[in-house]
Amino acid sequence: MSLTQAQIEAIQTEGNVVVVAGAGTGKTKTLVERCVSRVCAALDPISVDQLLVVTFTKAAATEVRKRIRDRLEEELRRNPTAARMIEQIELLEHANISTLHSFCNHLIRQHFYLLNIDPQSKLIDEAEAKVLRTEVMDDFLEKAYRKQDATANDLRQLVLDYFNGDDRPLRELIGKLHDFTETRQDSSKWYEDQTSFYENPRASTWRDQLPVITQRWIDRWSSPALDQPLASPAAGLLRDIFTGFQAGAETYRDGLQKLSNCYNNSEIWIRGTKEKYRNPIKPLFVEAEFLLTFYNTSDDQDPLQEDWECVRRHMLALLRAAHTFSQVYADRKKQDGVLDFHDLEQFTIRLLCDEVTRKPTPIADRWRQKFAYICVDEYQDINPAQDQIIQSLGGQATKESRFLVGDVKQSIYGFRQAAPELFQSYEKLWSEKSTTQRCIYLRENFRSHEAILGVVNGLFSRIMTGDWGGVRYDENHHLKFGNPEQRSHLKYQAKDPRPVEILLWRIEEIQQIDGSDQESDAEPLAGALELADIATTEAEALLVARRFKRLVESRTMIQDPITHQPREVGYGDMAILLRNPSARLEGYATVFHREGIPLQAKRTGFYESVEVMDLLHLLEILDNPRQDIPVIAVLRSPLVGLSLAELAQIKNSGRELCFWLAVKKTAEENPTDPLAIKLGSFLENWRRWRALARHLSISQRLEIILTETHYLQWLNNQDRAGQRCANVELLMELARAFGRRQGGSLYQFVCFLEHRREMSGDEISPQAIGENGVRLMSIHGSKGLEFPIVAVAGLGGKFNDDDLKKPILLDDGLGLCSIIQLPQTGQRYESLFLWHARHEAKIRARHEEMRLLYVAMTRAQEKLFLVGTASDKKREGWLNENKGLKAINYLDWIGPWIAANAPELLQSGQGNSEYWSLWSGSETPLRTKIQDDTKSVAKIADNFSVEDRDALRRKLQWTYPQQEATRQAAKTTVSRLRKSSSGIGTDDNSPINESFLVSNKPINGPRNRGDGLTPQQVGEVYHRFLELIRPEPDFSVAVLTRERQRLLSEQVLSLVEADSLDLSCISIFWSGPIGQEILSHWSEVRRELPFTIRVNKTDLAELNIDLPQLPEDDFIIVQGMADLVVIRPLELWIVDFKTDQGAPHQIQTKTQHYTTQLKLYAAALTRIYHRPTTKLLLHFLHQNETRHIATSLEGVDSCEISVAR
Repeated sequence: MSLTQAQIEAIQTEGNVVVVAGAGTGKTKTLVERCVSRVCAALDPISVDQLLVVTFTKAAATEVRKRIRDRLEEELRRNPTAARMIEQIELLEHANISTLHSFCNHLIRQHFYLLNIDPQSKLIDEAEAKVLRTEVMDDFLEKAYRKQDATANDLRQLVLDYFNGDDRPLRELIGKLHDFTETRQDSSKWYEDQTSFYENPRASTWRDQLPVITQRWIDRWSSPALDQPLASPAAGLLRDIFTGFQAGAETYRDGLQKLSNCYNNSEIWIRGTKEKYRNPIKPLFVEAEFLLTFYNTSDDQDPLQEDWECVRRHMLALLRAAHTFSQVYADRKKQDGVLDFHDLEQFTIRLLCDEVTRKPTPIADRWRQKFAYICVDEYQDINPAQDQIIQSLGGQATKESRFLVGDVKQSIYGFRQAAPELFQSYEKLWSEKSTTQRCIYLRENFRSHEAILGVVNGLFSRIMTGDWGGVRYDENHHLKFGNPEQRSHLKYQAKDPRPVEILLWRIEEIQQIDGSDQESDAEPLAGALELADIATTEAEALLVARRFKRLVESRTMIQDPITHQPREVGYGDMAILLRNPSARLEGYATVFHREGIPLQAKRTGFYESVEVMDLLHLLEILDNPRQDIPVIAVLRSPLVGLSLAELAQIKNSGRELCFWLAVKKTAEENPTDPLAIKLGSFLENWRRWRALARHLSISQRLEIILTETHYLQWLNNQDRAGQRCANVELLMELARAFGRRQGGSLYQFVCFLEHRREMSGDEISPQAIGENGVRLMSIHGSKGLEFPIVAVAGLGGKFNDDDLKKPILLDDGLGLCSIIQLPQTGQRYESLFLWHARHEAKIRARHEEMRLLYVAMTRAQEKLFLVGTASDKKREGWLNENKGLKAINYLDWIGPWIAANAPELLQSGQGNSEYWSLWSGSETPLRTKIQDDTKSVAKIADNFSVEDRDALRRKLQWTYPQQEATRQAAKTTVSRLRKSSSGIGTDDNSPINESFLVSNKPINGPRNRGDGLTPQQVGEVYHRFLELIRPEPDFSVAVLTRERQRLLSEQVLSLVEADSLDLSCISIFWSGPIGQEILSHWSEVRRELPFTIRVNKTDLAELNIDLPQLPEDDFIIVQGMADLVVIRPLELWIVDFKTDQGAPHQIQTKTQHYTTQLKLYAAALTRIYHRPTTKLLLHFLHQNETRHIATSLEGVDSCEISVAR
């Protein structure tokens, strides 16, 4: 294949060159040709050992070295007498072509005496480093907690206030600070700057940054605000406000105030305009209202200073702890004679950069003279420390010599501190043409079908707009169909089937896959969401499996990637790419096994496999047997083989003991008992296996255990025997590696495996099948690979924003950004920096998700499937909105693009567009599969004898004698019993049904009702808010507004839910006499208090609840949740909040309706807490009215009324 003009330019241009190489554009070939051209130059050739070629993986370095060798050998064949070429081929093995860490390691070994380190120091990998770090962290924190100085007190208080006494988040945060600072150019200076910042008693930096952050916010919202439709009633006002912002910072406060006032202004938002015009920009008003709270409202109020005083000491304690930990950890590594990857970078910087001036040292000068050219691949994934190393080696040389290759669109390693903005800075700086620096774009793609490129260009031109994707997908980034003459089979032909298929599964079909569409008032099962996700995964897996099978069975032809000759497609040519394979692997494995399609998966389930867990639990109890869960797991496993009944017998023999002591007690009390004999044998084995630790390694002990227990033989008789045995062998290999490289205790080995699971979840699992299988992997794992057929699935899965919810974030520019927690009340809300950092972090996260999607789609050569699940409502929304950074999954970008290009296809559900086709709906195979299974069962039944059939019929037709008990739930809820007492559900025409039963249709409620929420959902929002607000002496609307914003920022409430709250009615209750009396006893208040009691028919009759099907001598279990209970020393007060809408004259009827429920609360809690209920209150929030229910059994007519005004 001939070179393109852009490649030739990149190869021949002298000086500093940055090459922006889109996916599949031949960047490795270009880098290799540049190196070879310099070695084979007719004038002033260089030697291969004058090259420094840096890659980010060993495999990539090996590939580059091989390609250079192949090219040099090709040159040698052209001129067999060229002695110099033979010499260069021999020198190639010693050339500096390696990963950056390998080069750093080489440099450190040569200059170890300047660093005061042992030249024999051992390099440990990330998993081993994390084990050592955990050990150091344990010791460090234990000593820190024991100290009695002010810093130690602040650290302890930090754990209590921010993490509720759990120091695991503190450990994680210290570890994150360590990793972050170790990738900076000067970690010590970062700590010094941050410490100096927080030592300042005045919030001067926050105050300086307030207009800067506000301007950033204005920039983010200017386009949406100024582009409002002319029909929007607020269009003119928004244009005036945002135009006014251009006058400078002095206008910010007034403008924010106007935006805050605008949101609830009924004169602006007349009926029918909110949903269409206000709701799409609702975050604008919410954020403006919150940002306004940081501006002074009077001369004597300084909210920033108040916030500053709340966080300063805590952050100082955290910074000092993290910095000290890094020093202690460094000392421990030196003591143990080990280096980690961070050390390689930081020690190299010390050798190459002067600590004061940051200029290159004499050592750097010598190495710079050695290298004529420096070539770095994947520069978009560089971190600041690595960039400093490359600059020191080539940035200041007399002859500019850096050749940086990368593509910001493929930067997907933010979790490894990659800084794509560094590559972007070179792209921008070197784009200004000069004789010493150039920026060159590679656009011709030699990998993918022309139609695939058309879809990629169309989608990413829409979503990567600079502000959205972190890079503007303009003409410089558009991929062109390269080498069309030799790739004619990949040229788009309108008559051919579309190379890109978009498959959308209808989520409603998943939800009703069991055939049930009945509504229920029962609470959802705890695993309902997980079950729905499993169903979604298996449905998508079936779509992919059927498409793949169709390609194989139809003998679809592809071009072999190696021979470049046409052949039939096989399963080994196919790949499934998922954002998070671990959560979906089991579903895909199940479906593909059922469909008879071989599947090769990543090692996402290795550590959770039963066989690995069995052996790990055994190792845990060999280290420390007083751990109930591992002990029970081992006893239940095939290693011992106890039944559940035997486990119960053990526990009954020693209820007050831990399970291990109960085992010993059971074994000793009756030695002739069959269970005791089993346990005695196990205990004998345990003692012997534990004693082996004195002279055998962990791997040797495991081998003995496997031999004595015959565990591998047992696995060989189970399903997926080959895979399971391979997993055990992999565990054995990890144990051997641990013994060779590190050694240590069983506890350290278990920690080692735990950290390895975190660090290397993408490593390939041992396979028990041939290579001709579909490969399932993460998008991260697919980087740098290509496949003829690719399915990118799970596109409807939500992005993971859990990190954004943490109380302390680490921002590149701002440093530590903390939540504010008021010491008097414990109230929490975002600080200015945290508010800004969360927004910026979310933007960066969405940018990276866009880049992940780009990487996934550009892996495909000939066929691309895009697979996701979406509801009808979701698809309808694509027609009206472009999500941008508000997207919560990949379909939020793909869907609006479909709608913009072919809205008719989205509405019809299927059809062809240019380059791509759409299928949307539910396929019949799931139901067909059920029918096939039914036929299989019928076929098996034909083989039964008459006697067997009669016996089977008797068993199937047996009926339970206590039928009535099966018709009434053994466990029910207060709400259901209340309905039983009211007759709800038995008479559809009853007035109570019409007034109080909740409809599932959205309603047009009062002003503060959220659009689209049902009354039941609104009620849930009120209860959640009342449960989570923090106690304040003054529950004014302003205070409640701040609480609402806090819950919004913590993502406890959505914007729609927050908008449904009428804060004035809540404020009226808490400001009234009842609310104030409750606040005066706040330490005794319990909110959302759950309870469970047993009641019989007599108990229910006293509450006017009739269950005729319940036998006289039987009982049921009742569960409930009281909204608010004040547990006084001698009495109980119970308050139940209601959000029913209705006129005041309906209150009496509603009170009667809820009285039984309240009396059930009183009866249950009185019985549980052994004290009478003296106040039983029913408060209607929207009517501002409280009813006092009589706690006797007199009836509703005896209730009192009070109005909370």
